[in-house]
Amino acid sequence: MQKRIIESADDFDAAIGKLVRRFAYVRRRNMRHFAMRFCEHFGLAEPPRNPFRILPEVFGIRLERACLPRTTPAEWIRVNGNYVVRYSAHRPHDQLALTLWHELAEIVFANPRFPSRYTTDQECDLAMLFAVNVMLPEDYVRAAVEEIGHSADSDKTVNLAAGFGVSRTAMRVRLGELGLLPSRYGQRYRWIKVPV
Repeated sequence: MQKRIIESADDFDAAIGKLVRRFAYVRRRNMRHFAMRFCEHFGLAEPPRNPFRILPEVFGIRLERACLPRTTPAEWIRVNGNYVVRYSAHRPHDQLALTLWHELAEIVFANPRFPSRYTTDQECDLAMLFAVNVMLPEDYVRAAVEEIGHSADSDKTVNLAAGFGVSRTAMRVRLGELGLLPSRYGQRYRWIKVPV
């Protein structure tokens, strides 16, 4: 992992500005590529497992546990020249992992140099897609499924979720999206609800 070079919100915004100048737009069709380039840009060689450690260490983002409404898992603000992500005191860490990356994505999307603008619903869906592609990249998930022996007959979602640092529900959704969910779960799952 890269040593932290970001000390403030301005440093983070400048680093994002350098990253996004390579992109004419960021939408669903290239979010996987954007998330991969984001990780490379910040020296994240492997999918990050612990956003509670990585967001402060690599991105200089302060995390604060807060009494938020139960319907609000997290929110971000800019205070005194720093980004702060406040997360719910009501949720376990594995349920917040993707949420913290989602909040980071919203900070990235708010950058004045970011090439695309979204409606609130689009931003929310794309932020989740960014989070999924950072923490649960397809190639790594498929390799882990093959290695652990997860199949239609053998549900190893708990093991996979623990290995990636996410909730079982998040892992089931990702496996469903990739067509790797055991058949007993039936339907296919999707992260994106709004066309982007």
